[in-house]
Amino acid sequence: MSHYRSGKLARAFIIIPSLEQWEKVLELTKPSEWTPQAVEASVRVFSSNLDGHRAKIYYQTVLLPALKKDIKKNKKLNAHYYQALKKAIYKPAAWFKGIIFPLLNDPETTVKEAQIVCSLLNKMTVPVMHSSACLLRLCYMGFSGPACIVMKTLIEKKYALPNRVVEGLFQYFIQLIEETKALPVVWHQMLLKFCEFYSGHLNDDQKKQLKVLVKRQYHQLISPEILKAIDGDNIVVNDNKMNLE
Repeated sequence: MSHYRSGKLARAFIIIPSLEQWEKVLELTKPSEWTPQAVEASVRVFSSNLDGHRAKIYYQTVLLPALKKDIKKNKKLNAHYYQALKKAIYKPAAWFKGIIFPLLNDPETTVKEAQIVCSLLNKMTVPVMHSSACLLRLCYMGFSGPACIVMKTLIEKKYALPNRVVEGLFQYFIQLIEETKALPVVWHQMLLKFCEFYSGHLNDDQKKQLKVLVKRQYHQLISPEILKAIDGDNIVVNDNKMNLE
Protein backbone atom coordinates (compact mmCIF):
# COMPACT_ATOMS: atom_id res chain seq x y z
CA MET A 1 0.00 0.00 0.00
CA SER A 2 3.01 2.28 0.30
CA HIS A 3 3.36 2.12 -3.51
CA TYR A 4 -0.31 1.92 -4.52
CA ARG A 5 -1.46 4.42 -7.14
CA SER A 6 -4.49 2.88 -8.85
CA GLY A 7 -6.19 -0.36 -9.81
CA LYS A 8 -7.58 -3.27 -7.85
CA LEU A 9 -6.51 -3.84 -4.29
CA ALA A 10 -4.96 -7.19 -3.40
CA ARG A 11 -7.49 -9.77 -2.24
CA ALA A 12 -5.42 -10.32 0.90
CA PHE A 13 -6.10 -6.69 1.79
CA ILE A 14 -9.79 -6.72 0.86
CA ILE A 15 -10.57 -9.55 3.27
CA ILE A 16 -9.03 -7.79 6.28
CA PRO A 17 -12.37 -6.31 7.49
CA SER A 18 -13.83 -9.82 7.71
CA LEU A 19 -11.06 -11.11 9.98
CA GLU A 20 -11.59 -11.46 13.72
CA GLN A 21 -8.21 -9.87 14.42
CA TRP A 22 -8.60 -7.25 11.70
CA GLU A 23 -6.98 -4.44 13.70
CA LYS A 24 -3.78 -6.39 14.25
CA VAL A 25 -3.62 -7.46 10.62
CA LEU A 26 -4.29 -3.90 9.48
CA GLU A 27 -1.45 -2.66 11.65
CA LEU A 28 0.94 -5.01 9.85
CA THR A 29 0.25 -3.14 6.60
CA LYS A 30 1.75 0.04 8.15
CA PRO A 31 -1.07 2.52 7.39
CA SER A 32 1.18 5.47 8.23
CA GLU A 33 3.16 4.66 5.08
CA TRP A 34 0.21 4.33 2.70
CA THR A 35 -0.11 6.63 -0.29
CA PRO A 36 -3.08 9.04 -0.41
CA GLN A 37 -4.54 6.87 -3.18
CA ALA A 38 -4.29 3.82 -0.94
CA VAL A 39 -6.10 5.60 1.89
CA GLU A 40 -8.92 6.61 -0.45
CA ALA A 41 -9.25 3.08 -1.85
CA SER A 42 -9.14 1.53 1.61
CA VAL A 43 -12.03 3.68 2.86
CA ARG A 44 -14.31 2.10 0.27
CA VAL A 45 -13.36 -1.34 1.55
CA PHE A 46 -13.52 -0.69 5.28
CA SER A 47 -16.50 1.67 5.34
CA SER A 48 -18.71 -0.76 3.44
CA ASN A 49 -17.60 -3.90 5.28
CA LEU A 50 -17.32 -2.79 8.91
CA ASP A 51 -20.11 -2.03 11.35
CA GLY A 52 -20.34 1.46 12.81
CA HIS A 53 -18.16 0.80 15.85
CA ARG A 54 -15.35 -0.80 13.89
CA ALA A 55 -15.57 1.83 11.15
CA LYS A 56 -15.12 4.46 13.85
CA ILE A 57 -11.92 2.71 14.97
CA TYR A 58 -10.65 2.63 11.39
CA TYR A 59 -11.41 6.30 10.82
CA GLN A 60 -9.71 7.31 14.05
CA THR A 61 -6.59 5.17 13.72
CA VAL A 62 -5.96 5.33 9.96
CA LEU A 63 -7.85 8.13 8.23
CA LEU A 64 -7.59 10.92 10.81
CA PRO A 65 -3.81 10.64 11.37
CA ALA A 66 -3.27 10.68 7.59
CA LEU A 67 -5.38 13.83 7.24
CA LYS A 68 -3.62 15.66 10.06
CA LYS A 69 -0.19 14.70 8.77
CA ASP A 70 -1.00 15.93 5.26
CA ILE A 71 -2.48 19.23 6.42
CA LYS A 72 0.48 19.88 8.70
CA LYS A 73 2.91 19.24 5.85
CA ASN A 74 1.11 20.94 2.95
CA LYS A 75 -1.24 23.44 4.66
CA LYS A 76 -4.07 21.93 2.60
CA LEU A 77 -5.60 18.50 2.01
CA ASN A 78 -4.60 16.20 -0.82
CA ALA A 79 -7.52 15.50 -3.18
CA HIS A 80 -7.38 11.76 -2.44
CA TYR A 81 -7.63 12.35 1.30
CA TYR A 82 -10.53 14.72 0.67
CA GLN A 83 -12.35 12.01 -1.29
CA ALA A 84 -11.57 9.51 1.45
CA LEU A 85 -13.10 11.84 4.03
CA LYS A 86 -16.12 12.29 1.77
CA LYS A 87 -16.64 8.55 1.35
CA ALA A 88 -16.26 8.01 5.09
CA ILE A 89 -19.13 10.37 5.97
CA TYR A 90 -21.64 7.92 4.53
CA LYS A 91 -21.33 6.24 7.92
CA PRO A 92 -22.14 9.49 9.77
CA ALA A 93 -22.14 8.19 13.35
CA ALA A 94 -18.72 6.61 12.83
CA TRP A 95 -17.53 9.77 11.06
CA PHE A 96 -18.40 12.04 13.96
CA LYS A 97 -17.04 9.62 16.56
CA GLY A 98 -13.91 8.69 14.62
CA ILE A 99 -13.04 12.02 12.99
CA ILE A 100 -14.76 15.03 14.58
CA PHE A 101 -14.62 14.17 18.29
CA PRO A 102 -10.98 12.95 18.32
CA LEU A 103 -10.01 15.97 16.21
CA LEU A 104 -11.59 18.39 18.68
CA ASN A 105 -10.36 16.51 21.75
CA ASP A 106 -6.78 16.96 20.56
CA PRO A 107 -5.42 20.20 22.09
CA GLU A 108 -3.00 20.52 19.17
CA THR A 109 -5.75 20.63 16.54
CA THR A 110 -5.56 23.86 14.57
CA VAL A 111 -8.29 26.12 13.23
CA LYS A 112 -6.98 25.32 9.74
CA GLU A 113 -7.64 21.61 10.25
CA ALA A 114 -11.18 22.29 11.43
CA GLN A 115 -11.81 24.62 8.48
CA ILE A 116 -10.68 22.01 5.97
CA VAL A 117 -12.81 19.25 7.48
CA CYS A 118 -15.80 21.58 7.69
CA SER A 119 -15.40 22.64 4.06
CA LEU A 120 -16.50 19.08 3.30
CA LEU A 121 -19.10 18.87 6.07
CA ASN A 122 -20.70 22.03 4.74
CA LYS A 123 -21.29 20.40 1.34
CA MET A 124 -22.62 17.08 2.59
CA THR A 125 -26.12 16.08 3.63
CA VAL A 126 -25.98 14.56 7.10
CA PRO A 127 -29.08 13.20 8.91
CA VAL A 128 -30.40 15.51 11.61
CA MET A 129 -30.13 12.75 14.21
CA HIS A 130 -26.35 12.51 13.88
CA SER A 131 -25.75 16.24 13.56
CA SER A 132 -27.96 16.97 16.58
CA ALA A 133 -26.15 14.40 18.69
CA CYS A 134 -22.83 15.91 17.62
CA LEU A 135 -23.93 19.45 18.48
CA LEU A 136 -25.20 18.37 21.88
CA ARG A 137 -21.93 16.66 22.72
CA LEU A 138 -19.88 19.64 21.56
CA CYS A 139 -21.92 21.91 23.84
CA TYR A 140 -20.31 20.17 26.81
CA MET A 141 -16.76 19.87 25.46
CA GLY A 142 -15.77 23.39 26.40
CA PHE A 143 -14.86 26.38 24.25
CA SER A 144 -12.26 26.20 21.49
CA GLY A 145 -11.80 27.81 18.09
CA PRO A 146 -11.90 24.51 16.14
CA ALA A 147 -15.06 23.41 17.99
CA CYS A 148 -16.74 26.74 17.15
CA ILE A 149 -16.04 26.15 13.47
CA VAL A 150 -17.68 22.71 13.55
CA MET A 151 -20.67 23.95 15.55
CA LYS A 152 -21.16 26.96 13.26
CA THR A 153 -21.09 24.68 10.21
CA LEU A 154 -23.80 22.45 11.68
CA ILE A 155 -25.95 25.36 12.85
CA GLU A 156 -25.81 26.89 9.36
CA LYS A 157 -27.46 23.77 7.97
CA LYS A 158 -30.71 25.04 9.54
CA TYR A 159 -31.76 21.73 11.01
CA ALA A 160 -35.05 21.44 12.85
CA LEU A 161 -33.17 20.80 16.08
CA PRO A 162 -34.81 19.11 19.09
CA ASN A 163 -35.49 21.48 21.99
CA ARG A 164 -32.86 19.70 24.06
CA VAL A 165 -30.17 20.63 21.54
CA VAL A 166 -31.34 24.25 21.32
CA GLU A 167 -31.20 24.44 25.12
CA GLY A 168 -27.71 22.94 25.07
CA LEU A 169 -26.55 25.57 22.59
CA PHE A 170 -28.07 28.33 24.71
CA GLN A 171 -26.16 27.07 27.76
CA TYR A 172 -22.99 26.83 25.67
CA PHE A 173 -23.17 30.55 24.92
CA ILE A 174 -24.32 31.68 28.36
CA GLN A 175 -21.48 29.87 30.14
CA LEU A 176 -19.22 32.63 28.79
CA ILE A 177 -21.28 35.53 30.15
CA GLU A 178 -18.59 36.33 32.75
CA GLU A 179 -15.71 35.96 30.27
CA THR A 180 -13.66 39.15 30.09
CA LYS A 181 -11.36 38.12 27.25
CA ALA A 182 -12.55 39.01 23.75
CA LEU A 183 -13.88 35.97 21.91
CA PRO A 184 -12.97 35.19 18.28
CA VAL A 185 -15.07 36.33 15.33
CA VAL A 186 -16.24 32.79 14.61
CA TRP A 187 -17.94 32.70 18.03
CA HIS A 188 -19.89 35.87 17.22
CA GLN A 189 -20.79 34.46 13.80
CA MET A 190 -22.02 31.24 15.39
CA LEU A 191 -24.14 33.12 17.94
CA LEU A 192 -25.65 35.19 15.11
CA LYS A 193 -26.68 32.08 13.18
CA PHE A 194 -28.08 30.48 16.33
CA CYS A 195 -30.27 33.53 17.01
CA GLU A 196 -31.30 33.86 13.36
CA PHE A 197 -32.59 30.30 13.26
CA TYR A 198 -33.63 29.43 16.82
CA SER A 199 -34.50 32.57 18.82
CA GLY A 200 -38.16 31.53 18.70
CA HIS A 201 -37.32 28.57 20.94
CA LEU A 202 -36.10 30.88 23.72
CA ASN A 203 -38.17 32.40 26.50
CA ASP A 204 -38.00 36.07 27.52
CA ASP A 205 -35.53 35.42 30.34
CA GLN A 206 -33.17 33.54 28.04
CA LYS A 207 -33.32 36.36 25.51
CA LYS A 208 -32.47 38.89 28.22
CA GLN A 209 -29.46 36.80 29.23
CA LEU A 210 -28.28 36.63 25.63
CA LYS A 211 -28.57 40.40 25.30
CA VAL A 212 -26.40 40.86 28.39
CA LEU A 213 -23.87 38.44 26.91
CA VAL A 214 -23.83 40.27 23.58
CA LYS A 215 -23.32 43.66 25.21
CA ARG A 216 -20.41 42.29 27.24
CA GLN A 217 -18.88 40.55 24.24
CA TYR A 218 -19.59 43.32 21.77
CA HIS A 219 -18.46 43.11 18.16
CA GLN A 220 -18.95 46.35 16.25
CA LEU A 221 -20.18 44.70 13.03
CA ILE A 222 -21.86 41.50 14.22
CA SER A 223 -23.41 42.30 17.61
CA PRO A 224 -26.06 44.73 16.27
CA GLU A 225 -27.28 41.96 13.95
CA ILE A 226 -27.34 39.48 16.85
CA LEU A 227 -29.47 41.82 18.96
CA LYS A 228 -31.95 42.15 16.08
CA ALA A 229 -32.06 38.38 15.63
CA ILE A 230 -32.71 37.75 19.34
CA ASP A 231 -35.99 39.65 19.06
CA GLY A 232 -36.91 38.01 15.78
CA ASP A 233 -38.65 34.92 17.22
CA ASN A 234 -37.04 32.82 14.50
CA ILE A 235 -37.80 29.13 14.51
CA VAL A 236 -37.14 26.08 12.35
CA VAL A 237 -40.16 23.79 12.54
CA ASN A 238 -39.13 20.44 14.01
CA ASP A 239 -40.77 17.53 12.19
CA ASN A 240 -38.03 15.11 13.19
CA LYS A 241 -38.64 12.78 16.09
CA MET A 242 -35.49 11.43 17.64
CA ASN A 243 -34.10 10.21 20.90
CA LEU A 244 -30.83 11.67 22.12
CA GLU A 245 -30.73 9.69 25.35
